[in-house]
Amino acid sequence: MVLIVVAMPHFNVITNVMILNSVGILSAVLQLAVNLVTRARKKILFITSISAFSLIIAGYVLFVLFHILEATNLKDENTELLIFIGLAIGGGVLVSLNWWENYSSLLKNNFLEKLTKDMKKCRNIITIISSVVRIVITAIVLGAYLRLQGLELSSILSISQNSKIMILSLFGIQVLSSALCHWFAVVACKMHAVRRGFVIPMWLASPAVLLAFVLCFGIPFHRLAQGNTTGSYTFALYCQNFISVNGSDVPAFTQLASDVTHQLCAQNAFLNGDTKGWIVLGSSVICWWLGLVLCTIYIWFHPYQRIARTNDLFVRRLYEGAFIDQSMLLNSRFHIPLKEKQARGNETVMVYLCATMWHETYSEIITIMISMFRLDKFRPKRSSHKDARFENHIYFDDAFKNMEGGKHRGVNDYVEMVVEVIKEVYT
Repeated sequence: MVLIVVAMPHFNVITNVMILNSVGILSAVLQLAVNLVTRARKKILFITSISAFSLIIAGYVLFVLFHILEATNLKDENTELLIFIGLAIGGGVLVSLNWWENYSSLLKNNFLEKLTKDMKKCRNIITIISSVVRIVITAIVLGAYLRLQGLELSSILSISQNSKIMILSLFGIQVLSSALCHWFAVVACKMHAVRRGFVIPMWLASPAVLLAFVLCFGIPFHRLAQGNTTGSYTFALYCQNFISVNGSDVPAFTQLASDVTHQLCAQNAFLNGDTKGWIVLGSSVICWWLGLVLCTIYIWFHPYQRIARTNDLFVRRLYEGAFIDQSMLLNSRFHIPLKEKQARGNETVMVYLCATMWHETYSEIITIMISMFRLDKFRPKRSSHKDARFENHIYFDDAFKNMEGGKHRGVNDYVEMVVEVIKEVYT
């Protein structure tokens, strides 16, 4: 909540879209720890975990460097922005604690294992309590932030009617889209379409949103650049003369595109055409995204079962609506393949044959009985270590009938037919 409510409003839209990918930093560390504790020694997991952690840290470093360059070029000695940068980094690390339970049972720690078992027993109560606690903490953080900024709650509630409609519309869209995203993701995993129906769309969600915001800025600029006769129309000139996006019949889109442009033009890298700032900012968002991909790449190779229970697919029932894609990816159950013990060569294989019968004819019953006895007759008996034993079971549907003049029920003609067939085949 500190990350979203307090820190993110002070950064540009590109940073805000991609910084959410950094919440997988603790998951990368725990994956590495699990690999060391279980002694699985999976080289791919080592490489992906270390790479994910390194890329996310590199993204944070470049993020700080970008704002240092911005402050240096603007000769701004205000330290308030540094506080928000620290809150953003600290908030991202704290958010990553949400998915510790995904690795607790694999760390071979008695306290964590006992805590995980106790949580499973009272999962519903924990979910209700955590939801209430989230609401309370959100209210506390928001109230404290307003006080620190010298604002009153009445100043927020006294916004224009159009702004209220916009905020409520965005809130409704966010709630609906998050719920649908969660539902479709679960269905995709149950249908065994994990890669094409879950992993790839989640990986590409934040880059797609970032591309949409860039197009909101780039398309109007491209139109004006084509209409400029001087041939030297730059981003800096566009930002200096920008007032509002035109040419759209949708007021919401016009306002959104205008807000995006105002945020980007407020950055020195865009306003003055600082190529170095562009490179640093672009590198940071790429590092964050690659870190999330490598941190959750285990899902690509996870042996999911068809129509699996939701508890077997995801660890927590709750999802983070503010960053639904990262939440769903990091909430997917982590599985580390261990070396399977080789079966002992002196074990005898037991095969269970089961059949269901319902009003079969005599020829059908005798056919299946002959097949069962032939399997037992011609099984490999040369060596007891290479033998296979068969155990046959027949399940009857409608096997009893009411007896005339009696209080008890007896078997019907089909069961008696099976008994006669067994005698005939066996003898």
